[in-house]
Amino acid sequence: MSGKGAPELSVRNVGDLRVAVIAAQWHEKVMDGLVDGALRALHDLGIDEPTLLRVPGSWELPVVAKVLAGRGYDAIVALGVVIRGGTPHFEYVCDSVTAGLTGLYGAAVKPTFMLGYQRRDLSIVLTKTEAKANEAKQALENGESWKSVAKEYSIDDASKAQGGKLPAVAKGQQEKAFDDAIFSAKKGELEGPVKTQFGWYVFEVDKITEASQQTRDEAKETIKQLLASQNQQKALDAYVKDFRKRWKEQTDCREGFVTQDCKNAPKATPTPTPGAAQQDPTQQAPTQQAPTQQQPEQ
Repeated sequence: MSGKGAPELSVRNVGDLRVAVIAAQWHEKVMDGLVDGALRALHDLGIDEPTLLRVPGSWELPVVAKVLAGRGYDAIVALGVVIRGGTPHFEYVCDSVTAGLTGLYGAAVKPTFMLGYQRRDLSIVLTKTEAKANEAKQALENGESWKSVAKEYSIDDASKAQGGKLPAVAKGQQEKAFDDAIFSAKKGELEGPVKTQFGWYVFEVDKITEASQQTRDEAKETIKQLLASQNQQKALDAYVKDFRKRWKEQTDCREGFVTQDCKNAPKATPTPTPGAAQQDPTQQAPTQQAPTQQQPEQ
């Protein structure tokens, strides 16, 4: 995949997570690069000591991932490479590994309907310098209103327009230093200055809304949508399976474009045994196109 158009994800406050990286040993040249990239990405997130396990090949990834999923890991990264050759071995391995990891995810991740999150309403002033933050804090201590102080000192246009108000802040939404200060502060106490990459914050917690549980009736609509989505996926999978089975017997492929979805496809050959010669990943795999129904000769 080129990566073009991929979403930009922002991940915060994950440094205390238990993470395991499972990586195939084959193909060494490709896999060492993938492992190094994964470890660098985790290091950038503050995860410096993930568990690293190497397995013989991609085929073993779901098996080891299942074992680790039962040992309290918060996240598991599975890395493997499969190189297309002249036999169906590529499809067999890819299909099995994908099904195994997808099934493991579905079994391990349980949808939660009853949990909410504590939220805090804030009054804030954001300044460029610590000196300006201290001036703003002094003005508040002298009895000036948040609205007037935010108007004079704050560089955050959104909260300034609301009189310095920043409502319904949940854990993990703000930069870590500010986030930690917010959720360790007591209600009604003036806090700061807190240094962040955006500047210096002076703030006060105005209101704390504790996490609340949903009743079954409140969660009913969410449950219905989830079940409908699952049923739609099952119907789509059944349709695709039936479509391929029905049309395979009616699809003859021209020489040079034969795949396993063709009526005239060769019989599958056994999977190569361990130690068998592998195709060099630097060699280009033969180009294959989708099968077409045979047309009468013109």
